Amino acid sequence: RRVDVSTWATMEGPVAEFVFANPGYHSALLSRERRVDGQVETFPFEVMVKYVRREIRNTTDAQRGAFFDAMAVVYATSQADGENAYGRKFRSIERLVAEHLRGAAAKECDHWHDD
Repeated sequence: RRVDVSTWATMEGPVAEFVFANPGYHSALLSRERRVDGQVETFPFEVMVKYVRREIRNTTDAQRGAFFDAMAVVYATSQADGENAYGRKFRSIERLVAEHLRGAAAKECDHWHDD
């Protein structure tokens, strides 16, 4: 479910940080105590966790095999053939490289990488 955070008060102060162990949707609850009156405010919300990077040496044989099988398809299949076989979200290696170059190759304005 989506939570409308537009009504939440703007908060400044200590940072709350948590690393989720598993991908997927997770319910979270953030609480703070107001200095002026000691009242505790609670803010429930959901987060979607997606892991983009994984250490390949920590994957199972099955996970590693599925990853390399998928990579073989990405490298061996054209964009048109891939979309026909897998749907419009398919990305060929040529398209992935083009998207990466558009988003990150400009030296004066890299939109994706940290400095």
